[in-house]
Amino acid sequence: MANAVVKKDIRYLGRDFNQFRANLMTFAKTYFQDTFNDNSESSVFSMLTEVSCYVGDVLSYYLDTSIKELMLLHAEERKNVLSLAQSLGYRPRVTSPSITEVEVFQLLPSIGTGVTNVPDYRYCLKLNPGMIVSSIENSNVNFRTKTELDFSFSSSFNPTDVSVYQTANGEPSYY
Repeated sequence: MANAVVKKDIRYLGRDFNQFRANLMTFAKTYFQDTFNDNSESSVFSMLTEVSCYVGDVLSYYLDTSIKELMLLHAEERKNVLSLAQSLGYRPRVTSPSITEVEVFQLLPSIGTGVTNVPDYRYCLKLNPGMIVSSIENSNVNFRTKTELDFSFSSSFNPTDVSVYQTANGEPSYY
């Protein structure tokens, strides 16, 4: 009976690091009683056990994520949801958003006279992202802004160079 195969009880339900470690320790104590005698944290056996538990924990995570992405109800990645839906007969409309450049202007009243005549920045607008702008050619086509518009700040344009609506004495009334 020296060549008899010993059936070892291995449990596959422990799927996180601590459960892997507990199961490996129990397994080693049960089946390697003669060689497993140093269970201190600084032993080589402990190091190998923890590396094995880490690998098992990471593989369990990836396996769970892969299985989850195979079920339409639980899938999170867009390409997986579309693939699963297409396999069930759904035909998605493949569209991409249109992009355009929009120029937005604001009239600011002037303040001061002569060389001190400047735009009154107290009236500057601040528009949040998500402003809806309609197309001139087709009013059914709408665009939504992605960034904030803040007229109190100008990065490249000096608004005092442009004046509109001059008063009777020739000074700008609006910028």
